Amino acid sequence: MTAFIDLIQDYVTLHKSGKHMVGPCPKCGGDPDSTRFVVHLVKDYGHCYSCGFNADSVNLLREMEGLSCPEAHGRLDKRCDRPECPAWSKCSKGEGERPRRDDRATPSGPRQAKAGFTPSLAESPADIWQRKAQEFVACCHGRLLQCPEQLEYLAGRGLPVEAVQRYKLGWIPELEFKDRKSWGLEDKWNEKEQRWTKAMAFQQSILIPWFIDSKVHRLRFRKTQVTGPKDPRYMWVDGSGNDILCLNPHAKAHCVVESDLDGLLVDWTAGSLVGAVPLGSCSTHPKATVHELLRSSLRILVAMDFDGEMRGDKVHAPGAKASWWWQEIFPDTARRWPVPRGKDPGEAYGKGVDIRAWIMAGLPPAMTVKPRQAGKKGIKIVDHFDTDRMQQLISDTFSRVMSACPHGAMEWLDENRSDVVGHLKRAGKAVDRAFEDRTEVDLKKVLAAWEKWHIEAWKRFEERPKVIER
Repeated sequence: MTAFIDLIQDYVTLHKSGKHMVGPCPKCGGDPDSTRFVVHLVKDYGHCYSCGFNADSVNLLREMEGLSCPEAHGRLDKRCDRPECPAWSKCSKGEGERPRRDDRATPSGPRQAKAGFTPSLAESPADIWQRKAQEFVACCHGRLLQCPEQLEYLAGRGLPVEAVQRYKLGWIPELEFKDRKSWGLEDKWNEKEQRWTKAMAFQQSILIPWFIDSKVHRLRFRKTQVTGPKDPRYMWVDGSGNDILCLNPHAKAHCVVESDLDGLLVDWTAGSLVGAVPLGSCSTHPKATVHELLRSSLRILVAMDFDGEMRGDKVHAPGAKASWWWQEIFPDTARRWPVPRGKDPGEAYGKGVDIRAWIMAGLPPAMTVKPRQAGKKGIKIVDHFDTDRMQQLISDTFSRVMSACPHGAMEWLDENRSDVVGHLKRAGKAVDRAFEDRTEVDLKKVLAAWEKWHIEAWKRFEERPKVIER
């Protein structure tokens, strides 16, 4: 039998806290350093103090894997007809109705393929909470527009003032408290201090609102300072809805990221290409509405954070591990797509990566290049043109070249070598034309030239005369 503590760590990363293990909730999510989901080691079960999710091994598999009760017991190598089961008196395998013929146990055989994922329905905030949140967002948004320092910080993450205005981002300049009752919330038990609290604390932070039908659905804030590795950077505001949102829900492709600001960056720079899906945590899974959008997606770029930590002699990479789930649930469309530099889109932008170009490199060219119509004079359609293979070749080449781009290279070239930039643009258009014409030989030729020109451009940048300050 598999202990709950071993099973739960397939979905979230936990750390020791007194007599318990704590971490983000596998159901409602949270930051990697969250302490809201508490695993009781002796009792062998977990409880989320945010969404109320109670989980033993069977409940966990039923919720996360979409298994039936008998299937979950079978996965754990446990009998499903024992009186110790809480549902024994109601279950058809216990004292309840006798099982039908097709419900009886069958001889064991090879393990079946992983069951599909059944998304849960999202919960919306109360009306009184939405009204208070709307007022708070308006107040904090006005503060941010009057704070040049924070506007500069967000611009450095690829979100200029126009993006701040579009997404209604806000600024909380100092620690402040809000009465829970006035927001329609009950007093909250503080487990650490062993007392009831009547107020919500908002630390100095950037406020990030998320809207559904122009109403605030949830609030999160990104703290400017943290006290240590166990102090989460992002915090949910109590009373928020728990839906996972998609920016640009009408998109044909999607990009899944961890942090809220990364989701806004992807939407701001490449919203015409993909719908950005910020999860809040690599362990979070989509709710029913977004899951339905993703089922019809032509490409899902899973851009979880590209980082890790040493545990013993092995590297533990939560983002890479979490990406497996997406590739199992959406095997035909999801692909791991980390940024070429840094650990996330925000860092990559700071290191000079063109976020829109990185997104385009992961999409099938047919989604970004409009094919010419068959039958036009001079256009020859070749039946054996392998579209998928050529799309993969373009994506691989683009990713390889852009990952080698030195920080600040394109900005320097724009200012100092307009002739080189012109060659790069013409080379890109040649690739587009070759793909439109469906000529594999020409496409490989111009793609090689495109790569050669870019590598040469990086060399020009590296060989530039150094500026000597006096």
